[in-house]
Amino acid sequence: MTVISTLLLAFLAHQAPEERIETLEDRIEAQEDGPGLRYDLAETAWRNGDSHRAMEILLALEADSRHPLDLYWLRGHLMEEAGQLEEAETAFRTYLTNEGLRPDAGRGLARVLEAQGRLDAAREGYQKAGRVTRNPDDFLAAAKLAIERDRPLLALRGIEEAIELLGPAISLREAKVEYLR
Repeated sequence: MTVISTLLLAFLAHQAPEERIETLEDRIEAQEDGPGLRYDLAETAWRNGDSHRAMEILLALEADSRHPLDLYWLRGHLMEEAGQLEEAETAFRTYLTNEGLRPDAGRGLARVLEAQGRLDAAREGYQKAGRVTRNPDDFLAAAKLAIERDRPLLALRGIEEAIELLGPAISLREAKVEYLR
């Protein structure tokens, strides 16, 4: 990527969503088209609440063998929103298997597994996601699922791992006290 492209992408990231969409469309029409620009347009549309448009762009982009790995991350979110959980699971797993860099991908997979009723796998997914995101909420979601499965010791172990990793976050300490009752 050239310095100019990097600077342009940094500029685009700070624009309002509507302006960013317009700028990306203009660049694509000006034959600066590339899978990165089209993907960025799809993600911007999704973040701006236009999931239908984002999916249309992604479907066209999938035909391009140069599409970015993040396509699977976004596809996972779009499929989850549409209630197509198997497709969402496949997309998130593809992204994670290929070492995608977005830390919240594991949380997305865990949410999908939970929605499918695969609570043990979802609990493991949230716990693993917490190790990557370092977000106490991921560990708390894992603990909640362990409690729902009547496995309080597993919940407590997960909270203790989180405290060891993250330090004594108030939400984690409160959960530990609650689970010890």
